[in-house]
Amino acid sequence: MFTIMMYIVASCLLILSFIKDRKKTLLAMKKAWKSFENILPQFLAIIVIIGIMLAILSPEVISGLIGEKLGWLGMLIAYVTEKLLNEKEKQYIYDQAGNGVA
Repeated sequence: MFTIMMYIVASCLLILSFIKDRKKTLLAMKKAWKSFENILPQFLAIIVIIGIMLAILSPEVISGLIGEKLGWLGMLIAYVTEKLLNEKEKQYIYDQAGNGVA
């Protein structure tokens, strides 16, 4: 229900913005679409990798690697993995924007 409400609020605000200034709203939508296109390849790659991992590894194996049995070590492994993946994603977006390319 919360998700539906958020979609309704976002749609209403988009319509309000469109009514207020059509040109700026269309420009913002074009920029948003371009940003989405830039991160889509990496986003799809992450989804594919996660899908492959879930197909290969059973939930028990994943739980054994980062689950309760390892305690803080499992939490640390999950945290470091997330930070490494997140940093690579940030760098990819930065490079796609042309800011990090020498």
